[in-house]
Amino acid sequence: MQRNNQNVVDVSLPAHSARWLIELIPDDVIAKIYAEGIPLKEIQDNLAKQEILYATDIFKLEEQDRKIIVWLQ
Repeated sequence: MQRNNQNVVDVSLPAHSARWLIELIPDDVIAKIYAEGIPLKEIQDNLAKQEILYATDIFKLEEQDRKIIVWLQ
């Protein structure tokens, strides 16, 4: 996560953790993700169905003073 163009949080997790995104993300952030029209539940369901997870962007949430990017590396 970036705040005012500076990294303040940088978390690495095993790729299979993406199958449980909703459990890993704080509730207030989930509310903002849904408010932005990002279909988090559908994204998580699609990831859970994949046998192999490839490097890709999962979603981005950008606000005036912060940017959150979730991706598989």
